[in-house]
Amino acid sequence: MRRASLYWADGVTLLAIAAAIAVGYALDAADFGVATRSGLGVLLAFVPAVAWWTVFNRRDRAQAEPLRLVGAVAALAAILAAGLGEPLLRLVDLGAERSVVANLAVGILVVGVVRQTLVYAAIRFSVFDSVEFDEPVDGVVYGTAAGLGYATTLSIAAIVQAEGALLGPSMLRVAVTALAFAGLGGLTGSGLAAWKFHGQPVWTPAVAVLTAAVLNGIFFVTRAEALSGVGSATFGRWGSLAVAAAMAAAITVVLLRLHQSRERAT
Repeated sequence: MRRASLYWADGVTLLAIAAAIAVGYALDAADFGVATRSGLGVLLAFVPAVAWWTVFNRRDRAQAEPLRLVGAVAALAAILAAGLGEPLLRLVDLGAERSVVANLAVGILVVGVVRQTLVYAAIRFSVFDSVEFDEPVDGVVYGTAAGLGYATTLSIAAIVQAEGALLGPSMLRVAVTALAFAGLGGLTGSGLAAWKFHGQPVWTPAVAVLTAAVLNGIFFVTRAEALSGVGSATFGRWGSLAVAAAMAAAITVVLLRLHQSRERAT
């Protein structure tokens, strides 16, 4: 019975994301100025983040986490992204012409490591030592919030930089990016929880961060392929976006299973 209700709730979440994407396409067809279009795009960028977080949070049956702490973790990750992570990555020419192997190396060792380390920091140096971080599933919940905070910063920056142009395709990418970062953040948070509650070795969080960095790098390269236009070499624009979406969904499914197993153990 509970599983059925979860599936219905998840269906409503997907409809909300689909509605945000549809609104984006509708705004593309409307005659709005740059400021209005950009402002509406920024507001829409929050919809997938909130929606994906509810998918994870509604599975925390034992003790729902305080929204103020969840929001604080997400906000800290967003601040770290805007103030440290992305300015640092701008020092690297991420759009340079490289081989696939070189792009993957940059995606993992530079982009993935920087972003996932900051997601880790947003959890570790905020809520980790709090009395609210008191069960294994909390690692996934707060990790998801941190990942979504980082992803939302990326999405807002992209929308503002494009001056609100092509909001429909932008919202598709926002939804996919938010899903991927939710799963990756949850993976990082799960490593922290395993160290805190299950007596795992002290390097367990580092392994989780590195694993998330590898997956982040692969996602970065695949998503960049989708952003490069119809002439992208490997899959084509929409094919690359579909591959990135499938990867994000796979990470999320695995993490949800981990979330549920941890919750049952609790």
